[in-house]
Amino acid sequence: MKQFKQRQHNSLIVLDEKKLRKYLIRFGVLIAALYGVGLLITTDAVRFYRITNLWKPSGAKVVSTGDDHGGLLGDGEFYYVFQIDDNVIEGWLKEPPPWGAEWKRGPIPGEIGFHCMFGTTGVSWTRLDNGAPFYHGERKLVDLLSSDQIWYAARERSTLWHNGDLLLLDRTKGQVWLSSWDF
Repeated sequence: MKQFKQRQHNSLIVLDEKKLRKYLIRFGVLIAALYGVGLLITTDAVRFYRITNLWKPSGAKVVSTGDDHGGLLGDGEFYYVFQIDDNVIEGWLKEPPPWGAEWKRGPIPGEIGFHCMFGTTGVSWTRLDNGAPFYHGERKLVDLLSSDQIWYAARERSTLWHNGDLLLLDRTKGQVWLSSWDF
């Protein structure tokens, strides 16, 4: 009788271990799925941080944001524009920018700026009759990219700026502009 109880007791332990393993596997799959969803579903402010390593200040007001990545190859642009206090911009300018080196003063070079659309119809980079190249297109964007009053940092993520990131600080309007494109 004692042996039977021992076997019964051992089989209960084995059964509990099997159940425990099964539940742990299910729990692990659930955690992995929730983690994966967390990576896919994120706020634009978190995306801004992941790209720039800068946090959007809590009092900042979002002006515009969007993402048109899609299609077969996933080409597109994520953009994020927000209004902040001048002292925040001044503080950021005193620190090294994302992606190294130092902040550069505008205008934005054409090979970088023409990739950025910021939810508009965009711009082109043109040269007429061997003259100086210039931006042409959406007026607001032309004015921004051509301005010598902005500061920027840019990162090329492939050759010829095919994929890249541009962070603009517009001190005159107290705005931050981020474009991250994959074309």
